[in-house]
Amino acid sequence: MNLTTTPDFSNPSSPFYLEQKIRGYREKIDLPDALMQGEDALKEKGSSYLVRRAKVETDDLFKNRLEVSNLVNAFQIGVSGWAGRLTGQGVELSEDAQKIDIVNNIKGKADRKGNNLDVFAGQVASDGLGLGSGIILVDGPEKANDNLSQKEANEQGLRPYLRLVNPVTELLGYSEKNGELTEFRILEIEERENDNSYQKEIIYKARVYKKNDSLVTCEVFEFSDNKEKSLGKSNIPLNYIPVVAYTPGKQDGLLIGDTPVRGLANLTKAHWNSWSLETWVLLAARTPFLTVIGAKVEKVIANISTFLGITKGKTEVDVKYVEVNGAGLEAGFKHIDYIEAAIRQYGIEVARPNGKELATTKIIDTEKTLADLKGWAEELESVINQVLSIACDFTSKKFPEGGATVNKEFGYNALTNEQVQLIKILVDAGKLPGQAVFEYVIKPNFKAFKDVEWSDIEEMVLADSRDGDTNLTGLDKLFGPGENE
Repeated sequence: MNLTTTPDFSNPSSPFYLEQKIRGYREKIDLPDALMQGEDALKEKGSSYLVRRAKVETDDLFKNRLEVSNLVNAFQIGVSGWAGRLTGQGVELSEDAQKIDIVNNIKGKADRKGNNLDVFAGQVASDGLGLGSGIILVDGPEKANDNLSQKEANEQGLRPYLRLVNPVTELLGYSEKNGELTEFRILEIEERENDNSYQKEIIYKARVYKKNDSLVTCEVFEFSDNKEKSLGKSNIPLNYIPVVAYTPGKQDGLLIGDTPVRGLANLTKAHWNSWSLETWVLLAARTPFLTVIGAKVEKVIANISTFLGITKGKTEVDVKYVEVNGAGLEAGFKHIDYIEAAIRQYGIEVARPNGKELATTKIIDTEKTLADLKGWAEELESVINQVLSIACDFTSKKFPEGGATVNKEFGYNALTNEQVQLIKILVDAGKLPGQAVFEYVIKPNFKAFKDVEWSDIEEMVLADSRDGDTNLTGLDKLFGPGENE
């Protein structure tokens, strides 16, 4: 049993105050958040996302249908798969970046949980795509000791760690001015043993960062015994609040946004509703319904196997069994097919290999998702570079510009295979000059050629040119068949 005292989250003067913009964000992101947690979390929402047929469905019947409703979670699978694609090849550091001790430390152990930077980046990507915001706090030492070596400082934990802040459950509020954070507040919860019993007490803490001119402070508050108290304030050796957010797609503010695949979340909910009703109807179709003909029906009690007509007086009625119309079932499956076709546009294949069995999903590449992935990867790469730069600032080091690269794969996937083949055909037909193709198509879209100049490859490309002009007939030498798929 827990002993719980809760702070007043509605008091604007309290460090635990939950700002209205964060409340609004939580309401808006509630569906994607539940989908990211899985089927059980969505079922806990009850009729919020699974439509209840109020006139014919009792509490018990809705509960029964809810329990057997299977979620084909295209949203969760899509977000998890895309986050994996974004960080599948890991974070690569330049030679100059690898010379910095703190960068190597974070690469091997990014957070206090022991996750390396590759795993941590994947978690950031998942929060950003699924919740609209992947918030990173660079949690540095409160006080650095100049007499300690880097090794000694690391052994004592006096080094920056990265912390992923959950925007739904931990973010309390923030203020900004001219695009820069001036205040940042997060909630921390811990369980503490009670000395006088075997019960545990839940302790709420608020960590408050503030920037005044060039001074940045961090103060920690605790709420226990029904009162707030400060546990102390410390200075941060930076002139800015060390927080960066990965918010792909439309942003609502400096730290919060919306999932860039909101439509997929809505389609997943629609699929769940249609599939739930169709499954329920199929169950009913296998048992004849008892129907009452010729009676004035004032109340219908819905049941999976029968409908009972309740009448007044001594009216005589005819009773017979009928089966569910197959056309209605087929119409339901056509509606599901329509939803699954829409889901496919987001790069998620929903397959029912044996016709009407429970659907499964897999990620596929479409022109739209490949273009989106390229943009998301570039945004994530920028965030990781900012985070490593902040960590270096804690140790008075300078992080080289562009010192970290996130998943070079998307340099190769910027163009679809069909687009590459079309370019080859046009080039071989003499319609596109080789240097123009390289400068305006290949270099901007393929990271592998970022630092390559036309003069470096011209001789190789034109070596087997059929007519000796500057047509790029050697495109296959740059990327062979299938490499761009």
